Amino acid sequence: MGARMNASILDNYRKANDEKRIKIVLDHYSSFMPYVNAYEAGLIRTIKAEREYNRRVALGDPGVRVQTSNIGNPTSSEGDEDMIVRQAVRAGDYITALRGADKFETHKWEILLLKDMREIYGLVEEQIGSLGDEKDVFKRYLKREFKLAAIAGTEGVTSEAMKKRFGILRKDVVDNSLKWLKEQRPYSYLEQKGA
Repeated sequence: MGARMNASILDNYRKANDEKRIKIVLDHYSSFMPYVNAYEAGLIRTIKAEREYNRRVALGDPGVRVQTSNIGNPTSSEGDEDMIVRQAVRAGDYITALRGADKFETHKWEILLLKDMREIYGLVEEQIGSLGDEKDVFKRYLKREFKLAAIAGTEGVTSEAMKKRFGILRKDVVDNSLKWLKEQRPYSYLEQKGA
């Protein structure tokens, strides 16, 4: 998947209803979580940079390095802040993550959307896991690890029959994921705020 495709996943996901969100996970199965992880890492770096800049400005920092007393441990403080921001973003706790950052509303919705992406991916994974004997071959199909004709040959069926079988499995995963998602949505912040 190219960089252009990656840049559009978040926008497509943001605009999609729950069924389309599940299908986006399935369509980008092998690259979905690496994309979410990379976007999250970039967001965390941005938030930390905003917080650090605002902290320096609040202290009257002219932007020039000044000798300090060396009493504090800046590496430890940096690590603590990294952990706090990372955990807050992962948990969807935008209040903690964005304390002292700019672009509150933009980052808030990015944090909530990333949390939703992780949750829906987890739900889809659970439903794929419930496919029994067919889960492994279905995952390989989603990851595009083989040609349809090759797996059809090893299964002793036609490509058309295999395609139909995967279509049924995909529909089952979408329908079952959607069922559980509808149970959860009334309690979701994204649903309440119309994301």
